[in-house]
Amino acid sequence: MAPSVKEKLLLAALIAVHLVPVWTLSYFPSQDGPAHLAIANILREYDGPHGQVLRDYFVRSPGAVTNWFVYAVLAYGLGFLPVALAEKVLLSAYVVLLPLSVRYAVRAVEPRNAFLAVLAVPFTYNYLLGMGFYNFCFSLVAFFFALGYWLRHREQLGPRQGIVFALLALWVYVCHIISAGMLVAAVGTLGVWLSWRSRSPRKLAPTALALLPTLALMLSFASGEASRTTSMPVRAKLAEIVTLGSLAAYDPRTLFFGYAAAALFAVLAAWFLAQTPARREGWIAVLAVFVALALLMPSNVGIGGFIHQRLSLFPFFALIVGLAACDPPALLRRGTRVLAAGLALGLLAMLSLRWREIDGYLREYVAAGERVPAGSTLLPLCYSHHGVDLEGRELAFRVGPFLHAASHVAAGKPVADLSLYAADFEGYFPVHYRPERNPYDHIAQGPDPERMPPWVDFLTYPKRTGGRVDYVLLWEMPPDRTHRALRSVRRQLRTRYERVWVSPRGLAELYRLRRARTSGARILPTAR
Repeated sequence: MAPSVKEKLLLAALIAVHLVPVWTLSYFPSQDGPAHLAIANILREYDGPHGQVLRDYFVRSPGAVTNWFVYAVLAYGLGFLPVALAEKVLLSAYVVLLPLSVRYAVRAVEPRNAFLAVLAVPFTYNYLLGMGFYNFCFSLVAFFFALGYWLRHREQLGPRQGIVFALLALWVYVCHIISAGMLVAAVGTLGVWLSWRSRSPRKLAPTALALLPTLALMLSFASGEASRTTSMPVRAKLAEIVTLGSLAAYDPRTLFFGYAAAALFAVLAAWFLAQTPARREGWIAVLAVFVALALLMPSNVGIGGFIHQRLSLFPFFALIVGLAACDPPALLRRGTRVLAAGLALGLLAMLSLRWREIDGYLREYVAAGERVPAGSTLLPLCYSHHGVDLEGRELAFRVGPFLHAASHVAAGKPVADLSLYAADFEGYFPVHYRPERNPYDHIAQGPDPERMPPWVDFLTYPKRTGGRVDYVLLWEMPPDRTHRALRSVRRQLRTRYERVWVSPRGLAELYRLRRARTSGARILPTAR
């Protein structure tokens, strides 16, 4: 069998295996993913006959901004499917396209080195996907396709090729501004190197012109956030890179897979640096720029966080594509394929075991949604973001799959989720809360709405805002009767609510607003 056929079969087999969890789990256990699904359902139902409750609490945000791609796909492109099924299709597309997009970029440098795409497979279920950053993860796919297209046509970027590349760059931006910035950095660095090598600065002009719309949008979006930045020590950012911390999630033992993958890349980087400058074709400069950006950029800009975790992936991606410019010996080729495939499968096996356990708890949590009718408002109060099993062991490492899990209910029917964190930020997501009824302003108490335990005042919310809280869903509320926040919630529930459902293991409790007696007292709104 020819080496190219073996390489294709290996990649296809790895992709197929990585699709299994998407279709066998009831819910992919990401942290923010359910919120994205709920937003997609709001966009679908907003103008429909059952969307009145959504119109009462949410406003659509007009304008084309970054971070919109996934919502457009879920709400409109896959609008013929239930939102939960659309998520599976979206995740499947990501699982398939990430290694294929890397292969496309690698082949643009040297077709014989397409085997290097196997190095991308361990990155599939990274920490950022676990956090539910779907737009960012899909931006990696767009990044590699845009970069690969430019690499194929950089020598002769005519009008047609320039338009295609401009559209690909805009696709990256619509997915996520971080990846758009890294695309500009990579293409800019390689473009300068190419112009210097050919002694022809004019070769930069077509690339710069094609990137102009993306640059304009990036500057427009970032200008409003430039004054609000925070950062973490450089040594912590460096540790994130050298240990490949972005691979560690759900299970503490995944840290060791990050260490092993980092060691593999360290060997490949050492071999790469030993090659002559002419063979590296400017990729050493791209690698240096990516490392510098990962170390020097702020950790948070405005509400945009996890910047260093996102940036820490790109030096490894630059190395994968840069290696294609060289000619790895047969031993290095075989070793790379075997070790990368082994890391990918081992990491997937460990994650799958943990996901299977979490899935059972998520099913128990979301089962409450069957008792919440369409047209209602739902206030979820989560007392265990990571989840705790019946023996007191934490279910998830670094990721909080239960924090926004109740949004699965709002993803399946027109229910106003009063814990939809994304709707608290106007201008960043396709919908936001109406200011006069924003539960993060009028129900949450204190500067951190997601602190543990939640401090909330939902009993007076109707009187203060004209809104209503039809149902309250508790997840793993501790029996502690001494904490003021817990006593307050129990008191509010006793005053006006009745418990209508408890999950089999008692971890989830659903309360419904009692119908008011007509004794001259003001009648509060109840569930429809």
